[in-house]
Amino acid sequence: MNEKAIELKVKRFLETFKSKDIYNYAITLSPIFKEPERYIDYRKNLAQLLIAVPKLTEYDPKSLIFATVKAYEQGYSFDPKDAEAYFIPYKDQIQFQKGYRGIMKDLMRRPDVVDIVADVVYEDDDIEIDKDAQGRLMLKRHKINPFRKDKTKIIGAYAFVHYKIDGVIVSNGVVMSAEEIENDFRKLSMADKYAKKKEDSFWEKWKADMYKKTVIKQLRKILPPLPEETIKAYEELSRKEEEPTEERKELIKQFNEAYTKSGLTPQELKSLIYTRYFVYEPADLSDEDLKELTTLLNEKGRGVIEASTLIGNKEQKELDKLFEEKQLNEDQQAAVKQYLKIDPTKIPNTEEYQLIKAFLQENSRDKILKAIKWKEKKKKDTKPLDEILEEV
Repeated sequence: MNEKAIELKVKRFLETFKSKDIYNYAITLSPIFKEPERYIDYRKNLAQLLIAVPKLTEYDPKSLIFATVKAYEQGYSFDPKDAEAYFIPYKDQIQFQKGYRGIMKDLMRRPDVVDIVADVVYEDDDIEIDKDAQGRLMLKRHKINPFRKDKTKIIGAYAFVHYKIDGVIVSNGVVMSAEEIENDFRKLSMADKYAKKKEDSFWEKWKADMYKKTVIKQLRKILPPLPEETIKAYEELSRKEEEPTEERKELIKQFNEAYTKSGLTPQELKSLIYTRYFVYEPADLSDEDLKELTTLLNEKGRGVIEASTLIGNKEQKELDKLFEEKQLNEDQQAAVKQYLKIDPTKIPNTEEYQLIKAFLQENSRDKILKAIKWKEKKKKDTKPLDEILEEV
């Protein structure tokens, strides 16, 4: 594919942000879409990624937005050459996976880790690895042949971590042969399984990076557990959370009571919170969201899971068709949702979808306009979505 074709393909994909369905999904997903500077920076990163890997435009746009926003908010580079984040096709979806440098970045955040070294070993490299008195692996030398003829014959990979124990820097590592990596890890890789063509697989395109990622991930198993006080200090440094107010403490207490009565498992609760609010823990919820979730848990119990599931493309298309049949424009559609006490800026959940659908099916256009107190001549002082996006 030539540069002009790629540029056109990327441009068309970015145009999907002008779709109300996609844009509403995006602003629900992350606050970056409400902050012009961060939004523009994200769009630049996304454009560079799509230019580097144009095939990503062929997959579900919502899944790509979800994956790239997740990587962006964690501070990982989109550029495949940086090996911090990969966006891998699974069937028709795109999922985010950390590259080997992304995992290294995570490990380097530990207060006891000083440095990490990882590399692949080619057939004609000169390498020596030994053990110290405690049985920890040491890399003594790795001499490479910069003029090697065949750069595909990788025979193995290693990763070494230098860390502190009682103030003394020690090292340990993981060493694997190519056969081990291929048989024990690549065969289990979903990225390899769902690649449309063998040459599209990340294991083929970036074999050396995937080998390094495999051994680096194993470093977690050989690093000693951090002392409890160190973990607490590290978490406080990372999150910089302030002491909750008395009002916040009371909200947390009410939430915990509602959660206990609901009978949800911890995993169900996390799934619910992420699906509805796009954060991972109750502690990350705002006071308003915590109040709302507490009320929902008290009213619906386990039924809150279904009520919080966001609708997909199929349901959204059904609503769009019903709105079109009633000849309702975007402003009138928003007014309908407000009338039904549904946030018009967010994707409806399953329960809200049923409410909107029933309202549209059971009422004529005139009754709908009368219910929302719509005056045909009234003009709203709001800019069209296209203009807003162009300004951003």
